[in-house]
Amino acid sequence: MVFEKKRRHLARYIEIGRILARHQFEHLMTQLGLADVFHLRHRGRGLLPDPTDVRESLEELGPTFIKLGQLLSTRTELLPALYIKELQKLQDTAPAVPTPEVLSVIEEELGSPAQRLFAEFSEEPLAAASLGQTHAGRLKDGTKVVVKVQRPGVDKIIETDVEIMQGIAHFLEHHSARLRDYDIVQLVEEFAVTIRRELDYTYEGRNTDKIRENLSNLNFVVVPRVFWEYTTPRVLTIERISGIKVTDIRGMEELGIDRKSVAHNLTNAFMEMIFIHGFFHADPHPGNLVVLDGNTIGLLDFGMVGRLDRRLKTGLTILLAEYVQEDSGGFAEELLRIGSWGEDLNRRAFEADIDRALRPYFGAPLKDVRLGELLRNAFQISARHRVRLPSSLALLVKVLVNIDGIDRQLDPEFDFASEAKPYVKRSMREVFSLQTLFSQAYRSLVQLRDLLIAFPDRTYDLLERLVEGSLRINFRHLGLESAIRAVERAANRLSLALITSATIVASALLMAAKIGPSWNGYPIMGLAGFGLSFLFAVWLIIFTLRSGKL
Repeated sequence: MVFEKKRRHLARYIEIGRILARHQFEHLMTQLGLADVFHLRHRGRGLLPDPTDVRESLEELGPTFIKLGQLLSTRTELLPALYIKELQKLQDTAPAVPTPEVLSVIEEELGSPAQRLFAEFSEEPLAAASLGQTHAGRLKDGTKVVVKVQRPGVDKIIETDVEIMQGIAHFLEHHSARLRDYDIVQLVEEFAVTIRRELDYTYEGRNTDKIRENLSNLNFVVVPRVFWEYTTPRVLTIERISGIKVTDIRGMEELGIDRKSVAHNLTNAFMEMIFIHGFFHADPHPGNLVVLDGNTIGLLDFGMVGRLDRRLKTGLTILLAEYVQEDSGGFAEELLRIGSWGEDLNRRAFEADIDRALRPYFGAPLKDVRLGELLRNAFQISARHRVRLPSSLALLVKVLVNIDGIDRQLDPEFDFASEAKPYVKRSMREVFSLQTLFSQAYRSLVQLRDLLIAFPDRTYDLLERLVEGSLRINFRHLGLESAIRAVERAANRLSLALITSATIVASALLMAAKIGPSWNGYPIMGLAGFGLSFLFAVWLIIFTLRSGKL
């Protein structure tokens, strides 16, 4: 099994390398300081792969890399705007799975053929994506449903690709100081958790049920029911909600739907999820949002969700409170509180950059303030200063930007910030309520008590190790990897040059002494020595030329 796994990985590595080479990724390797590792020539300075090449290569690499690209498109603090825009075009489409294979998966998972389980089951898929495809159906009680069936064998492809990504991430982080700052190993680990969850349709079903329950008090939002008796990790059966796309302006006008009310309802639904429940739909593109009669919003596809725990909800609320108070210093401090950073952070420069980013928004009318863009700018500055923020905040920014954009398509005069204001105020009341403050104070006292109890024992242990001479301090050099590799290469060239010189001298002595068998009057050992010296010299010249340093 281990051999089969390695063989599968090797074949995939070769395929990945071939696709990346075809899309000119050697420029990226040069920028990341990996040209010497892969023996690449520097073909230009400051060159990166074209954004279109990046998108096309991810699409060619298959479902795992498409999902990775979609995740990266939410990380506006990591990539330039041109790349974000191009990655947002990633199309998660695939050829339809043959009907016999679909029916086979349903029978394996649900224990009976589709014809017995459903009163109707359309063999023609509604849509086909890289992980699975959907089919229309009808239960025996007449309920219209959508049946989502996982693509056969896709789990093995995903697992192989994830293992390869993890290996590549560790390799790149070890060899590139620039990538180490972005903690790509952690990014890939988060992606691995996300995509493995997407392979388990019961996870999506639970997300759907939770959001359906959270929004049950809103009569202008519809979330489909999950039919658990027809749901397994590879098959998901949900209520079919029919409506028109939220961006179909002409269709809404023909049906007499009030677009302003739709924008209002859409925004309030997402504000309820974010600020009240801290659990929100994280992929609100037009394909997942439909409009029903009565200006009602239908939410679809809960495979990707975002979570804000108590700490992040509090942090987000305080960020917005500091913005309202026009306190850029407090805003910067809160970013540092919810994030993590290294010792090289220049706090004064960080606060100055945050102030420059927020200053244009201070005093502006609420209708002109775009919360998503404001937070995105702040997060991009954080990334430039190597301040790492939780990935759920990146998802939140993506959601706010998308909803704001859809609202403005529905109603160019829509005031997103004013719609969000009541929810932000409610969240502020919760954060600064006496009950919350007492709860936080109690937790702090418990932590202080634990620290005081543990302090004597830990101090004694430290002093005992110091007396015994067993105290160890880990010391790590930073930024010396390239210098060490340069010294190693120089030492290798010097050793090869010395060996070549010694071989030439020895061969000359053998030729002069005429020892051993000869050929045309020349000692064979001397000729062989000169031949070997010639090969060493040629290799040394090639090695030096490839390094670009004579």
